[in-house]
Amino acid sequence: MGAAYVDYLIADRRILPDEHRSYYAEQPVWMPVSFQPFDNRRAATVPAPARTALGLAEHAVVLAAFNDPAKLTPEVYAAWLRILKAAPEATLWLLAPDGAPRRRLLALADASRVARRRIVFADPVGYAEHRARLGAADLFLDTSPFSAGATANDVLAAALPVVTIEGPAFAGRMAASLLRGLGLDELVASDLAGYEILAGALARDRARLAALRSHLVAAQVTHPYFRSDRYCRDLESAYVAMVARQRAGLGPAPLDVGARDTGAA
Repeated sequence: MGAAYVDYLIADRRILPDEHRSYYAEQPVWMPVSFQPFDNRRAATVPAPARTALGLAEHAVVLAAFNDPAKLTPEVYAAWLRILKAAPEATLWLLAPDGAPRRRLLALADASRVARRRIVFADPVGYAEHRARLGAADLFLDTSPFSAGATANDVLAAALPVVTIEGPAFAGRMAASLLRGLGLDELVASDLAGYEILAGALARDRARLAALRSHLVAAQVTHPYFRSDRYCRDLESAYVAMVARQRAGLGPAPLDVGARDTGAA
C-alpha cells in the first residue's frame, strides 16, 4: 500500500518470498498454509447446470477464463487462441461484457483463423449460480501479469485445475501460491511460452485433466488449505503477535506463523 499506517501484509512465503521484502512498505505476516482464507461452510445452493444449458458442447474440452476481463491482455488472449488451434476439441468459455468487447474478441479470433463457434461467452450470473457452473469446465486459464485471487479460490473449490504464470509481483503470484501450496507445481509456468505449452498439452490430455481433478477432490478432504478453522487459528496467532510487539513498544517486524507442520491435517 505504501502507507505508513499499514503495518503488516498477510502473505505466505510463496507469494512474498523473503528476498522480495524490500519492495514492500508493510512487514510480511507469513501464514503457514496460504495467504488466502477459504470458507468451507459454503454449501452448494444451486444445482450444477448441464453443459448444454450453458451453451457448451457436451464432449468438448472446456477451457474456462472467468477472471475480471480487465485482467486480459492481448498477449494472453493470443496465446489462448493458439491453444485452441493446437487442441481441436477445445472450447474457450470466456467471461466478457456484451457488445463491443465481445465483438473485438471475436474479430481477433477471426484474424487468427479460430472458428467463432469455439468461443462461448459466459453471461454474468449470481454468485451461487457462478459457483455451480464452474464444474462444467475442464481447465481454468489464468491471466497474467494480474492472476486469479478470489476467483482461483472458487475454481479450486470446484476441483477445477488452474494453469497459471508465476509473476514477479504479489498480484501475479496469487494462483501460483495456491497451486504450489496444494502440491500442483506442475500447473505453474514461469513465462507465457511455457504457459501456452502446458495449457495446450493439458487441453489434449483428458486423462491428465481427470487425474488433476481427482487430486483436488481428495485435497478438499485432507489438505489444510481447505480448513477454515485452521486459517482462523493461524490468523488469530498473527494478531496476538502483532499486539504483543506493540504493547512491548516494538515496531512492526516480519512475523512467521509457520511454526507448525504445513502438511495435510
